Amino acid sequence: MKRRTHSRALEAYSPICLNLELKDEWVLQQAQKYQSNLKYIRGEGKDLEQAYPVLFQFIQKYYAILEYFNDHQEDKLYRVFSYANQHVFFSATNRIKERLKISQPTVTRSINMLTLLGLIIKIPHQKLPGRMLEISDAILKVIGSIRAM
Repeated sequence: MKRRTHSRALEAYSPICLNLELKDEWVLQQAQKYQSNLKYIRGEGKDLEQAYPVLFQFIQKYYAILEYFNDHQEDKLYRVFSYANQHVFFSATNRIKERLKISQPTVTRSINMLTLLGLIIKIPHQKLPGRMLEISDAILKVIGSIRAM
């Protein structure tokens, strides 16, 4: 119980900390992880391209989605969106479709292929942490009510 209270307090005070230029070590680590991922995706270090040239060429097809998953300029890094102490990208496929201006089936196929390649991990719905599960369930209810119309 104490840990959950601590997490909620950190989330509540994170905007204040950002204004004071105070940084949470976990947030810094997650931001660094995403920056490192972007470096590899973009081929800046040539490490991925040299070590796995076929994979590097293949994932160029999924470049926009991989970059979107790792670029958090529009979304902040919150602990509530974490699983196994790692920040996770949490978005409806419809939002990805709209942001990247690609079709829903393309988003779904791309996510499935990236999962198959081991480049991303999909968390089963039933294993989502509490707050993420609440948000996901709310999204599913909205989608269900729209489809029922």
